[in-house]
Amino acid sequence: VIRGSPVLSHPRFDGELRREVRLRTQCVRQGEDGIGLSFVSEPGRGADWSRSMAISADLLAGSHPVRLFRSTKALAFLMQIAPSAEARVLQFIRGSNRERTDRVLDILLQAEESLAARNLEPQAIGSPILLQRILEYGSRASDDQMQRCWAGLLAACCMDGTQDEIIGRLVILLSKLESDHVSILNAACSKARRAGWQPGFLFPSALYCPADEVRNISGIRNPSAVEHNLNHLHQLGLVEKTVRPMGFAELEQVNMTPTALGLKLYAGCCGDAELPEVLESSSAPAILECRSKLELAS
Repeated sequence: VIRGSPVLSHPRFDGELRREVRLRTQCVRQGEDGIGLSFVSEPGRGADWSRSMAISADLLAGSHPVRLFRSTKALAFLMQIAPSAEARVLQFIRGSNRERTDRVLDILLQAEESLAARNLEPQAIGSPILLQRILEYGSRASDDQMQRCWAGLLAACCMDGTQDEIIGRLVILLSKLESDHVSILNAACSKARRAGWQPGFLFPSALYCPADEVRNISGIRNPSAVEHNLNHLHQLGLVEKTVRPMGFAELEQVNMTPTALGLKLYAGCCGDAELPEVLESSSAPAILECRSKLELAS
C-alpha cells in the first residue's frame, strides 16, 4: 500500500480522496532482518498504464499525486475489462463532480482488488452498457457499504461473461435498495449461510430472529420503519414475508429467510457470479464469507 504523507487516521482526506494505492507485490527475499518485496508487473498492461496516466493527468489536473496514481490504476483496469466502453465512461467522468468521480474510481479499484485477492484474471465484460450502469448507480452511493456492493457486482461481471443477463437483473435490484435494506439482507443471508441449504435453495425451516436484533443490525429504532424495510425487501422478492401479529401487537419475530434471488444478490455484492447448489451448515464456502466487507457492525 502506497500512502500519501502525512498519513491520516481516516482513509479519506479533503472529505473525498482516499490517500492510498494498493499494488501487488511478491516476496523475493526473507531472513532474520526482514523480507524483500518486488512489485508484480502485469504482462500487456504497459500500454494501458501509459494511456491511463496521460488521461488522468488531463482529467484531474492539479490533483494530489496519490489521486492521480489511483486514477491511473483504475482507468488501466477499465481499459482491460471494457475497452469499448472507455469513451462512454470518460465522458461520464468529465461530466461528473469530484465526489462522483472519486466514487467511480473507488468502485473500479475495489473490483480489481477483489479479483486480485482471489488470483483471478479479469475477463472482458460482454455488455458495456451494464458496466456503465454499475458505475453510474455506484457513483450516487455515498455509503461505503453500498459502494462495496457495486464493486462486488462489477467484479462478478469480470468473472463470467455469460452471467451478464443475471447480473443486469441484480443491478436493477440493488439500485432500489438503500444501506438499511442491504444491512438486513446481509444479516438474512449470513443466517442462511450458517444454516445451509439443499438444492433449490431450500432450508430445513424458516429462519427467524428477534425483531430487536433486526433493529440493531439496521440501526433503526423505529419498529414501523423496520417493518417498512422488510416489506420492501419482500416486495422485491429478496426475503420471505414476515406475518404481522393481529391487532396492535408489536412485531417480536422476523422471518429472515432469504429467497434464491436474495442469496444471488448477496453473492453478487460479494463479487461472486454463482452460488453452490448445496451448502452444508458445517462448511460454509469462502465465496460467501464476506461478513467483514458487507455486514454492518452495530
